Amino acid sequence: MKETVKAVQLVVQMAKELKEAKAKIKLLEQQMWELRENAIIWGVEDFFSRAEDVGYIITEDQAAMALDDMMHHHDANNGICWDTVDYYLTQYGVRMPEK
Repeated sequence: MKETVKAVQLVVQMAKELKEAKAKIKLLEQQMWELRENAIIWGVEDFFSRAEDVGYIITEDQAAMALDDMMHHHDANNGICWDTVDYYLTQYGVRMPEK
């Protein structure tokens, strides 16, 4: 019972932190708009959603490492696109077994 309560408390805390992070991102986006600047933001969520689409499994830690590697080593002449995400997904994720 205590473990369940702790798990629920952890989920509530994580949801609160996620909400705060999204609010900060929204504020930054507004500030960028005011400055007439823009940015494309890639995150671990992109690896999670893409993994489902292409049949891979990736943990949060693996996705964070893939994102960091991608941001530091992608081809700057071509930028980052879904093909780039796919490449790093294959390097850090695991292919789902065939059914």
